[in-house]
Amino acid sequence: MKKALTATTALVAAGVVSAGPAAAQIELRLDGYMNNFFGFGEIDNDNPDIDRNSTNLFSDGEVWFVGEYTADNGITFGANIQLEAFQTDPDHIDENFAFVEGSFGRINVGSENSAAYLMQYSAPEAGAPLNSGWVTAFIPPDDQVDSFRHPAVSTFLDYGNDENGISYFTPRFAGFQLGLTYTPTIDGGGDGSNSPADTDCSGEGNTCDGSNGFSVGLNFVESFNGFDVAVAGGFRTATEAIQEFDAGEVTTANPSPTSQSATDQLYQYSAGLNLGFGGFTVGGSFGYEDSDQATEGHSWDAGVSYSTGPITVAATYFQSESEGSAADGEDELMAAKVAINYTLAPGIITSGTIMYAEWEDEDSNADRDVEGIVGIIGLRYNF
Repeated sequence: MKKALTATTALVAAGVVSAGPAAAQIELRLDGYMNNFFGFGEIDNDNPDIDRNSTNLFSDGEVWFVGEYTADNGITFGANIQLEAFQTDPDHIDENFAFVEGSFGRINVGSENSAAYLMQYSAPEAGAPLNSGWVTAFIPPDDQVDSFRHPAVSTFLDYGNDENGISYFTPRFAGFQLGLTYTPTIDGGGDGSNSPADTDCSGEGNTCDGSNGFSVGLNFVESFNGFDVAVAGGFRTATEAIQEFDAGEVTTANPSPTSQSATDQLYQYSAGLNLGFGGFTVGGSFGYEDSDQATEGHSWDAGVSYSTGPITVAATYFQSESEGSAADGEDELMAAKVAINYTLAPGIITSGTIMYAEWEDEDSNADRDVEGIVGIIGLRYNF
């Protein structure tokens, strides 16, 4: 059950910049993954204008250009550039960053998730992930908050989306490891902005960037007499760019109120725990956001898995509440699943999942609630 520090990404490679023949010979390789999941079931929308199809095909994948070089003094230089295989918007490159690693720890520089995000643990899973936002691909919400990296759909929280930042991870000592991240500019677009943040939000209709993101993660990984223990805690804060509405909130009757950009301070907290013994893993996690925005709220998950040979079975539960846009009430998500993985060959995993989800809208008079149950057959390649 032990997870590498960057289990959500690949350890990477970069070269030493040099114009002469002494340039390091970086060995480049290709890594990545591909997911294909076919879902079928029943989705009931209270909204009479929505009638969801009973089948869905979800495809997702990335190709990682990875290389690294280890100098004679033992220091490793690396870089990772991740090409989106199914991305439809102009952001075709996902995470891309360089790192330097040695006995002093590791430094990441570039477009990557923050330290607290990378060091988090959550409930064990199999099949189609539940604590990740994937539930929106199979049982979509109507008008509820569903922002990724916020409590609505995950306990893996972050103040941005692969923002350009600098992270430092200490060596692991007595099971403990500390990670720190600073992010100057936060645009939320996932393209790793290279420009200084525009923090002037004054004036009608002005927009600005988030800025000065700080992330702290701490985890502990150790084994005791056959028991595996993994514990994580994280904190993140940033000056968040938001939209303030001067002529009322967004509603069906008022879809485009007069607005201007503003900033607010964002705070996110998370914790996670995994305990393993003899093939069993039990665990859970918690996330909380204080932002005075629609994404403010909390989430938690819990689950158990059992692995033997090529088979892993798991049951997982997830629940969240988010502030939403109305003055009263909160958007809520409750989701649960049972799933099985079967490893056909190294790096080739097939799976079956039964997933249930219920979205409740904060406005009881809006007819926005959604409920669904789907079966999902999956095939994943890791290469």
